[in-house]
Amino acid sequence: MKLLLMTVPLAVFAIVLGIYSGVSQLSVQTETKEVFYNELAGMIDDVLACDRDFYQSQLASDRAHILEANGDEEGVKGELEDYDGNKQQVYDGIDSINAAASKDPYFYNTFRMDGQSDSVANLLAAAKTKVDAWAAVYDPHTKAGAYESQYSTFLEAREIIGDMQDIVEAYGEYENKKMQAEIRNKVVVMMVILVIVIVLIAFVTIFVLKYILGSTKAISNSLSHMADGEFVKIDRYLDYRDEIGGMIQDTNSVIDKLGEIIEDIRETTESLGSSSQELAETAGQISHTADDVSNAVQDIAKGATEQADNIQHASESVGNIDEAVSGVTQNTNMLADTANEMNTSSQQSASELDKLMKSSEEMNKNVEEITAAISATSNAVNTVNEKVDMITNIASQTNLLALNASIEAARAGEAGRGFAVVATEIGNLATDSNTTADEIRKEMESLLSQSEQATLKAEQVKKVALEQQEVLQATVDSIHGLIANIETTVTGVGSISSDAGTCMSAKDVVVDVMDSLSAISEENAASTEETSASMQELNATVNVLAGSADQLNQLAMRLRDNMAFFK
Repeated sequence: MKLLLMTVPLAVFAIVLGIYSGVSQLSVQTETKEVFYNELAGMIDDVLACDRDFYQSQLASDRAHILEANGDEEGVKGELEDYDGNKQQVYDGIDSINAAASKDPYFYNTFRMDGQSDSVANLLAAAKTKVDAWAAVYDPHTKAGAYESQYSTFLEAREIIGDMQDIVEAYGEYENKKMQAEIRNKVVVMMVILVIVIVLIAFVTIFVLKYILGSTKAISNSLSHMADGEFVKIDRYLDYRDEIGGMIQDTNSVIDKLGEIIEDIRETTESLGSSSQELAETAGQISHTADDVSNAVQDIAKGATEQADNIQHASESVGNIDEAVSGVTQNTNMLADTANEMNTSSQQSASELDKLMKSSEEMNKNVEEITAAISATSNAVNTVNEKVDMITNIASQTNLLALNASIEAARAGEAGRGFAVVATEIGNLATDSNTTADEIRKEMESLLSQSEQATLKAEQVKKVALEQQEVLQATVDSIHGLIANIETTVTGVGSISSDAGTCMSAKDVVVDVMDSLSAISEENAASTEETSASMQELNATVNVLAGSADQLNQLAMRLRDNMAFFK
């Protein structure tokens, strides 16, 4: 307890010191990470992005200038949009860097890089001024300004942006060195304090060791007497209330307890001899009973083995049922597949027949239209014949008039000769008209005859089409009836398959029950055999026990002799 009270404060102080040292280093490292990663790294990214956008803006201006010279207005428009967007991003980047750098006044206004006289604030102002000058020296939209001077101004502004990146990186190195110096100083202080604590712990340990060595010597002396069979109690350090004092008191308690135990062992040894003799007699009786039980167990094992064989034969019969049900299930599945294929084919046939019915109906309509057209043609032919008759009448009358005119011209003599020629020609024309009309009548009569035959054929086709439609309708009805029968068959096959599945499930239940019975029978047979073996082992054990009882009696006598060692 004293050791604990003396060393715990020092240990706690050392632990607190270590925790403080670790927290301090972690705090410094955290500050370093925040400065570099959260601020400086972000500013470096902004500077790089600003430099990239500035380069992209200059490149867009150059491309616009080249495309303008080539007359590519669409290309110029796209490059000008890139120019404006990247230029705005340059200004936004400078503002972002300015906002981030101004959070650290020393970095923003005071810090200088080796060989550099400008601060970050001055560089940012110079960069913005130079970008303004670059934007003003040449405008790619209006082509105003000196294009040749734009690139040199671009290089000057980009050099300032590069100086910004250098000064940010230099400040990062400066901050890192400062943080490392703080860490080293704190480590040195912690090491000095830790050495002082270790020296104090060493002094306390030496003092405590002297106290521990004295108390352990007294305990060792008591144990040496115990090894010689004497129980000598410790009479020093009894008033100490720490761990050592408790150990001495416990040692004295052990000595008292061992004395009591030795006395009990002496008494037990006396009764052990008589008990071992009684144990040997009891072991003989148990051996005889075990032989009787072993014979009965062997009879039970024989019956259990026969029962297991009968259950095995029943399981084989159930296996035959399994094969039959599997065959039914397989055939049912094949029948279901065939019925489904028949159903699909019937559905396709019904669909094709429906299409054929529609085609037949359309054909009937077309036949009726053809019949109507032929009838109209026949009517037209009759009308033409009537007109031909009129032409024939007119030609006859014209011919008669021409004949009369020729007669009158002949009567007129020389004066009517010219009129006679005209009358003759008119007569010829009338004759030709009459001849042509006759030919037309013949053609119309032939056409009328063919129209009547076509009408007759159309009627025959219509009749055949109607008969075909009736046959198709009957076929469609039969197909639909067949589909209904096939669907009924599919349903029946599904029921058979379901019933076969039920049989299979029932068979599985029976198999499980038979397996369980077989397993139980086998377990019974095995258990009885094991029981028989156990009884035989028990018999052997009882025999061993009898021998052990004799040995125990001998050991009790030896133990009585050994207990005489203790005073």
